[in-house]
Amino acid sequence: QASMECDWFGLTCSDGGVVVDRVGLGSKDLSGSLVPEIGLLSNLAELVLGSNTITGSIPTEIALISSLEHLIVTGNMQGEIPSELGLLTAITGLDLS
Repeated sequence: QASMECDWFGLTCSDGGVVVDRVGLGSKDLSGSLVPEIGLLSNLAELVLGSNTITGSIPTEIALISSLEHLIVTGNMQGEIPSELGLLTAITGLDLS
């Protein structure tokens, strides 16, 4: 059965609508910070948050998303880039500018 989250704007799901595999919320005038719980999205392949007003650093827990292929946070994040990003071996697209 499909999960409710799969009906949310900006989320794309796979496996019959039960697994969130893409968060596409670039240029949506979002603000706030990226919470450590982002690491719980273990099947996420793409995280696009560029061109918003997201503050703070990228949480180290992002390294828990071993399936992450694209990470786009253009024009948002501050602080140091966590070395844990090096653990993301599936990454093929990365924009932290």
